[in-house]
Amino acid sequence: MTFINYDETRTVQGKKAGAVWGWDAIASVSESDDDTPTSIGTHIAKVFTSFTEQQKHLFTRKQEYKFAADVTPEVIQPVNVYMLNEDVVALFLSLFGNHNKEELLADTKLMESYFGSVEAAHDLLEYVQFI
Repeated sequence: MTFINYDETRTVQGKKAGAVWGWDAIASVSESDDDTPTSIGTHIAKVFTSFTEQQKHLFTRKQEYKFAADVTPEVIQPVNVYMLNEDVVALFLSLFGNHNKEELLADTKLMESYFGSVEAAHDLLEYVQFI
Protein backbone atom coordinates (compact mmCIF):
# COMPACT_ATOMS: atom_id res chain seq x y z
CA MET A 1 0.00 0.00 0.00
CA THR A 2 1.41 3.38 -0.98
CA PHE A 3 0.32 6.73 0.33
CA ILE A 4 0.83 9.75 -1.89
CA ASN A 5 -0.23 13.24 -0.90
CA TYR A 6 -2.48 15.30 -3.16
CA ASP A 7 0.54 16.93 -4.81
CA GLU A 8 2.07 13.46 -5.36
CA THR A 9 4.99 14.07 -3.01
CA ARG A 10 6.03 11.74 -0.26
CA THR A 11 6.40 13.47 3.10
CA VAL A 12 7.32 12.32 6.58
CA GLN A 13 4.19 12.11 8.69
CA GLY A 14 3.75 13.36 12.24
CA LYS A 15 5.49 11.23 14.83
CA LYS A 16 3.84 12.43 18.03
CA ALA A 17 0.46 11.49 19.43
CA GLY A 18 -2.23 13.72 17.95
CA ALA A 19 -0.05 14.79 15.01
CA VAL A 20 -1.83 15.59 11.78
CA TRP A 21 -1.20 13.11 8.98
CA GLY A 22 -1.09 14.01 5.29
CA TRP A 23 -4.37 12.45 4.24
CA ASP A 24 -8.01 12.77 5.19
CA ALA A 25 -9.04 9.33 3.97
CA ILE A 26 -7.70 6.10 2.59
CA ALA A 27 -9.33 4.56 -0.47
CA SER A 28 -8.92 0.81 -0.71
CA VAL A 29 -9.83 -1.50 -3.54
CA SER A 30 -11.00 -4.99 -2.74
CA GLU A 31 -9.23 -7.67 -4.72
CA SER A 32 -11.38 -10.50 -3.42
CA ASP A 33 -15.05 -11.12 -2.74
CA ASP A 34 -13.93 -12.30 0.71
CA ASP A 35 -12.67 -8.81 1.62
CA THR A 36 -14.93 -6.73 3.84
CA PRO A 37 -14.51 -3.21 5.20
CA THR A 38 -13.76 -4.78 8.59
CA SER A 39 -11.12 -7.19 7.27
CA ILE A 40 -9.47 -4.44 5.21
CA GLY A 41 -9.55 -1.90 8.06
CA THR A 42 -8.16 -4.44 10.52
CA HIS A 43 -5.38 -5.32 8.08
CA ILE A 44 -4.47 -1.66 7.53
CA ALA A 45 -4.32 -1.06 11.30
CA LYS A 46 -2.08 -4.11 11.73
CA VAL A 47 0.25 -3.01 8.90
CA PHE A 48 0.50 0.54 10.29
CA THR A 49 1.31 -0.77 13.77
CA SER A 50 3.90 -3.16 12.38
CA PHE A 51 5.49 -0.37 10.33
CA THR A 52 6.00 1.83 13.38
CA GLU A 53 7.52 -1.08 15.27
CA GLN A 54 9.95 -1.87 12.42
CA GLN A 55 10.92 1.76 11.78
CA LYS A 56 12.09 2.63 15.29
CA HIS A 57 14.34 5.38 13.96
CA LEU A 58 11.25 7.29 12.77
CA PHE A 59 9.13 6.96 15.92
CA THR A 60 9.68 7.50 19.64
CA ARG A 61 7.72 4.30 20.35
CA LYS A 62 5.51 1.72 18.68
CA GLN A 63 2.23 3.30 17.59
CA GLU A 64 -0.91 1.22 18.10
CA TYR A 65 -3.54 1.45 15.36
CA LYS A 66 -6.98 -0.07 15.77
CA PHE A 67 -9.85 -0.42 13.35
CA ALA A 68 -12.82 1.36 14.96
CA ALA A 69 -15.90 0.38 12.93
CA ASP A 70 -17.40 -0.35 9.56
CA VAL A 71 -19.39 2.76 8.63
CA THR A 72 -20.36 1.61 5.15
CA PRO A 73 -23.78 2.97 4.24
CA GLU A 74 -26.47 0.50 3.16
CA VAL A 75 -26.49 2.02 -0.31
CA ILE A 76 -22.99 2.53 -1.67
CA GLN A 77 -22.65 5.75 -3.63
CA PRO A 78 -20.29 6.16 -6.59
CA VAL A 79 -16.80 7.38 -5.76
CA ASN A 80 -17.50 10.83 -7.24
CA VAL A 81 -19.93 11.50 -4.38
CA TYR A 82 -16.99 11.47 -1.97
CA MET A 83 -14.23 13.04 -4.08
CA LEU A 84 -13.80 15.81 -6.62
CA ASN A 85 -14.04 14.67 -10.24
CA GLU A 86 -10.34 15.35 -10.90
CA ASP A 87 -9.43 13.21 -7.89
CA VAL A 88 -11.72 10.41 -9.04
CA VAL A 89 -10.06 10.50 -12.46
CA ALA A 90 -6.60 10.37 -10.81
CA LEU A 91 -7.66 7.43 -8.61
CA PHE A 92 -9.25 5.66 -11.56
CA LEU A 93 -6.11 6.08 -13.68
CA SER A 94 -3.88 4.84 -10.86
CA LEU A 95 -5.94 1.65 -10.71
CA PHE A 96 -6.93 1.11 -14.34
CA GLY A 97 -4.75 3.42 -16.46
CA ASN A 98 -2.80 0.50 -17.87
CA HIS A 99 -5.94 -1.16 -19.26
CA ASN A 100 -7.63 -0.66 -22.61
CA LYS A 101 -9.62 2.57 -22.45
CA GLU A 102 -12.42 1.39 -24.77
CA GLU A 103 -12.93 -1.81 -22.78
CA LEU A 104 -13.10 0.14 -19.52
CA LEU A 105 -15.57 2.67 -20.94
CA ALA A 106 -17.76 -0.24 -22.05
CA ASP A 107 -17.94 -1.59 -18.49
CA THR A 108 -21.17 0.06 -17.34
CA LYS A 109 -20.98 -1.20 -13.75
CA LEU A 110 -17.40 0.06 -13.32
CA MET A 111 -18.18 3.47 -14.85
CA GLU A 112 -21.25 3.91 -12.67
CA SER A 113 -19.38 2.86 -9.52
CA TYR A 114 -16.73 5.56 -10.03
CA PHE A 115 -18.47 8.35 -11.95
CA GLY A 116 -22.19 7.89 -11.23
CA SER A 117 -23.13 7.31 -14.87
CA VAL A 118 -21.62 6.12 -18.11
CA GLU A 119 -22.18 9.57 -19.62
CA ALA A 120 -20.30 11.34 -16.82
CA ALA A 121 -17.45 8.82 -17.14
CA HIS A 122 -17.18 9.41 -20.88
CA ASP A 123 -17.18 13.19 -20.37
CA LEU A 124 -14.45 13.05 -17.72
CA LEU A 125 -12.27 10.46 -19.47
CA GLU A 126 -12.71 11.64 -23.06
CA TYR A 127 -9.38 13.49 -23.26
CA VAL A 128 -7.49 11.40 -20.71
CA GLN A 129 -4.55 9.42 -22.03
CA PHE A 130 -4.34 5.78 -20.98
CA ILE A 131 -1.10 3.79 -21.22
